[in-house]
Amino acid sequence: MGKFIELLAEHAVAEGKAEDKDAKRWKADTTSNPLGEPLYRNFLRATFGPRKGADGRYTATQAALLRLPFRAYVTTNYDPALDFARAELRPESLSTGTPTWEDDDEVYRWRTGDRLRL
Repeated sequence: MGKFIELLAEHAVAEGKAEDKDAKRWKADTTSNPLGEPLYRNFLRATFGPRKGADGRYTATQAALLRLPFRAYVTTNYDPALDFARAELRPESLSTGTPTWEDDDEVYRWRTGDRLRL
């Protein structure tokens, strides 16, 4: 959370909504919202939304993950950008969908390795 608050405080200064002294105080106080609600929401979208990748829908980090020679990946939260990167960078790799921990059959297939067998 500290890095996020640091980025948020620096963004507020860059947007002309705060001064350096304000950013310093906010970095020390991680409960502050230096932009106010509308600008805060815009900051969240810009920070966590789609980034400029090869096709504008994934980050360089997501592309690097998909270039690794893994047969599968599991994430704790669904991120469509990983699917976009997979489709472009590894078109031969088929998606198995987006099951969750509540999908007993799919969880069983991952646990037993059946999902990874061709």
